[in-house]
Amino acid sequence: MDESPTPGNKSFANLRLFFKTLQSRGVLLSFIFALSIWLYITLQNSFSIAIDVPVEIKLNEDQTIESNMPKYLTVEVKGKGWDLFNLKYFSKSQKCLLDLSSYPENTKSIVINYSKLLQSLVSLEQYEIKSISPESIILSMVPISKAQKPVATNINIEPREGFIVVGKISLEPNFIEAKGYKNFLDSLDSIHTEHTSISDVHSDISGLINLVNNNYPIIKINPKKVKYYANVEQRCDMLIKNVPVKIRGGILPNTNLIQNQYISVYISGGVDEIAKIDPAQLTAFINIEKVLNDTTGILLPEIDLPDNIILLKTDPPFIYHYFVNSGTLN
Repeated sequence: MDESPTPGNKSFANLRLFFKTLQSRGVLLSFIFALSIWLYITLQNSFSIAIDVPVEIKLNEDQTIESNMPKYLTVEVKGKGWDLFNLKYFSKSQKCLLDLSSYPENTKSIVINYSKLLQSLVSLEQYEIKSISPESIILSMVPISKAQKPVATNINIEPREGFIVVGKISLEPNFIEAKGYKNFLDSLDSIHTEHTSISDVHSDISGLINLVNNNYPIIKINPKKVKYYANVEQRCDMLIKNVPVKIRGGILPNTNLIQNQYISVYISGGVDEIAKIDPAQLTAFINIEKVLNDTTGILLPEIDLPDNIILLKTDPPFIYHYFVNSGTLN
């Protein structure tokens, strides 16, 4: 016969479990406390680490750089562990600021030695600088050139369901002044805006956006921001029936026959833009050269539509082309 635990036995078992749990937690807390003390003492000592320091150059308005320059310097610094930990993972203010604006305009070459690099370090005054790599920088200077460059948009607008962006996003100004090293400037096709995505748009939208200049200081731009505007309307789909098919650019020879004289056209656009469409003025066409050079018997019609209107499809999607004398597809 099994013996049931008495109330006294249960209390004793619970007490043992309590002390065992307390002992486990005590060991863990002791370990964490000891680790904290060790880290605190260790980080009071001095260490050396290498960090990447961004390089910034200040030039006057008539200077530009021909040669490539490093974007970062590798700087070995020595300091207390706590300070180095903060510098490595949290501080963003350190940089190498090279002020070259006082050099004459006709300067051909500038040598920035170790001493100059050391003096140009910012937000590293409390540390001992052990080394800098590279130890010197040689910059080739050239006369500045100017050019007007188009601005290319990198804005993605996602309209709300049932709405549509009418036309292209407009920018003001759509050309900006760029100046710098001539050979580099000539190879620059355009200046892009920052990439941004705007979702759930259901009305006209506008704002300011920064321009991206990854080539500074070789290239300088002005202005550094542009205005953007997008026309957003309710989307409207429309079916236009009995659109005539015509031959463009010549007369269809008597030996050729186009089967479909009329087609249906499905279009989409902003409600205001669709309202401007006159169905009676809409025409589908086939270029005479495509007819004469056709070897398949199938031609795709083209539709003259305003830039803000999207062609969804035509019905039928293609036009059959025959030779009359043979009664067969061309």
